[in-house]
Amino acid sequence: MPTLHQSSSPLLTYAGAVGIALCGSWGLTLANARWSSSAAAVGAPTVRATGVVVEAQEPPPSPDSLARLLIDPNRPARGPRGETAMLLGVIAATEQIWSTSERVSVLTGITDMPQLDTSIVAALGRAAVHIPSASARAEVLRAVVSRHPHAVGASRASVLRAIGSMTSMSERASLLRLFVTRPRLTQPALVDALTHASRLSANRDRSSVLIAAARANRIEGRARAVYIDAAMAIRSREHRARALSAIGARRNSDEGI
Repeated sequence: MPTLHQSSSPLLTYAGAVGIALCGSWGLTLANARWSSSAAAVGAPTVRATGVVVEAQEPPPSPDSLARLLIDPNRPARGPRGETAMLLGVIAATEQIWSTSERVSVLTGITDMPQLDTSIVAALGRAAVHIPSASARAEVLRAVVSRHPHAVGASRASVLRAIGSMTSMSERASLLRLFVTRPRLTQPALVDALTHASRLSANRDRSSVLIAAARANRIEGRARAVYIDAAMAIRSREHRARALSAIGARRNSDEGI
């Protein structure tokens, strides 16, 4: 073992110590490797392992997550009121979800459930208003309107309010066309939808909603008056004439009805 003499330079002393330690470690490692190789050659048995297939599975949702609350088959059965209260709590909690896509996933997942209570459909409409993305908001509203009759019935006020919050006129018109073509639409529901259609600023958008409503429904009484007022306010003569023709008002639109 070499002796390290004290040097007048601390830097040289430190470098020498490190060098000796490295050489000693290298020599010990080399000796161990040679011994292991010799032992293996003498008669160590060889074991061949068969292939093992490992299938990775997605971990289950956290016990306190919204997903677990919705899908857990082992949770105690709840009555209608308990289910409604639970779903209302889930909808309210979605406003704390930072990710828009995850929030939309939870809300549209609720719309997949059949025969939702009117309060739940109304809550979905209110929750949609708070979704910052216009396309994501439209996705939720489209799911609500297309899957649940209450969206165009008893819960229509919150749904139409959410549709009216859309800044994109084309998205708003698309949702209103879906609304007015739902089956068994009542005349009061038509009045409300046509009132929202009258607020569309683009001639083509307003005309398209009115024509869709006229083709899908028998429009009479108060609904007819609202329809004609909305059509007469269209600035484009071509689109105004199409809207009036769809409802059977064939007189010159410049002369009034």
